Amino acid sequence: MKKNQIQALDENAWENPPSDIDACILLGFPSEFISIDKYQYQMQAVEIYVNLQTEKPNGFEEYKTPHIFGKIELGDSLKSVRGMSGGPIFVLKDNKYWVFAIQSRWLPESQFIDAVPVKYLGKFLADAMED
Repeated sequence: MKKNQIQALDENAWENPPSDIDACILLGFPSEFISIDKYQYQMQAVEIYVNLQTEKPNGFEEYKTPHIFGKIELGDSLKSVRGMSGGPIFVLKDNKYWVFAIQSRWLPESQFIDAVPVKYLGKFLADAMED
């Protein structure tokens, strides 16, 4: 990575995302865009804009930990986000980006998603590594 001048994401990429953002995007590989045969594995990544919600939509359980909720629109070319659980959600501001959350659950009938904020997950993992 160093040879190609690529920098790995560090804690700054998730610890303090801005509250005023330009965009929020879910990235992933939906199952419908993955094909596997004996000699070839093909997959197509997609990005889906997420409209963050201030309230928990109906259909999600109550959690003891913080969660993020968003509304997505699939458009004509994508039927489902099945297979995208665990995909990163990025927020963008002024041509910079932060890893904001990890997509966890989807309600197909209402197009709402549920995600775990990365800043809490990152802290948990950092604390676990210190133990």
